Amino acid sequence: MFDLSGKRILITGGSSGIGAHLAGVAARAGAQVVLVARRSELLDEIAKPIGAQAVTLDLTDRQATSKVVQELGAQGGIDILVNNAGVPGRRVATEIDDHFWDTVIETDLTAPMRLTRDLMSMNLAQGRPGSVINMSSILGIRALPDLAAYCAAKGGLSNLTRALALEWAGKGIRVNALAPGYMLTALSAPALAGTLGDTIKSHIPMGRFGNLSDLDGPFLLLASDASSFMTGVILPVDGGHTVGM
Repeated sequence: MFDLSGKRILITGGSSGIGAHLAGVAARAGAQVVLVARRSELLDEIAKPIGAQAVTLDLTDRQATSKVVQELGAQGGIDILVNNAGVPGRRVATEIDDHFWDTVIETDLTAPMRLTRDLMSMNLAQGRPGSVINMSSILGIRALPDLAAYCAAKGGLSNLTRALALEWAGKGIRVNALAPGYMLTALSAPALAGTLGDTIKSHIPMGRFGNLSDLDGPFLLLASDASSFMTGVILPVDGGHTVGM
């Protein structure tokens, strides 16, 4: 059911965490994987074992991004785009300066919009179907204090997902989003240990944090033709967190 054979998938933020994990999932499902990230050493470590193409790129560099898009188009384009790259943005509102705000919004919202626009424009011009999966967050659905920039970016990404889905629904391009809750990664696990983790966990109806493997099924559903009648969906993967808040 979740067969990605013959599909070319691009995953941003592919050098670690969720992006690196989903790259392996996509490869095992038969996809030809293109991984994009800023850190070339880490990117190569992920790409080589799964036979993925590694592209070192800072997505906030508009000129470099445009060049990569052109190269990908010359190589045959992209069937599935996963906008996963992002930066956290914890800072109290009174200490958010313009540089901090611009960095979070540019990385988490503007860069995904630009990459989606440019890659899917090629598909639209060719009459070629495509699937876009934006990696939003439960903070694109709800909000928490001290995270105004991040909430604004992820909320914008969720609504961008809906707007593009409406615009392209009759043109063969599906646009959906995953909204992970608190997931255990190499970076998050230490922060979620101890009393802070216990407090957060008490608000998750399933009583646990998510494992990266919990994203496999939802990701493959949205990436594959199994979701051919789904677009504009913001799919929480959060143990019921947003339901029980």
